[in-house]
Amino acid sequence: MARAVWEVIDGDKDLVRIMLREFTAFPEIFEPMWQGVLATLYHECAAWIEAQRALGVVEAADPEATAAVLLSSLTYLPLLELLIGHTPGELGREVFLTAWTEHAARTLALRTNPSPNPSAAD
Repeated sequence: MARAVWEVIDGDKDLVRIMLREFTAFPEIFEPMWQGVLATLYHECAAWIEAQRALGVVEAADPEATAAVLLSSLTYLPLLELLIGHTPGELGREVFLTAWTEHAARTLALRTNPSPNPSAAD
């Protein structure tokens, strides 16, 4: 998921840069883009978290908020790099991704052996 999100941002660098710097000048472009791409991404991630929770793979009290936090932290590196040419803590992408993955696993309380009967785990 992380690499796919980064690839989308990297693939549309010019559009992303315009959206972030000039979004108030072009609301007719920004809002459909937000709803069509970004809001959908947050919704899909929340739905995935909810599905994993139902399977007993993760724990997340609020899948929508959890998705927002995870995606926000994930997108910060490429957006900061795009806008100012620096990364958070001047970290390389792989180091950041390793730390983000550990963070995501803890945030989701990822279970390595989910219960075959999710209701039994409650």
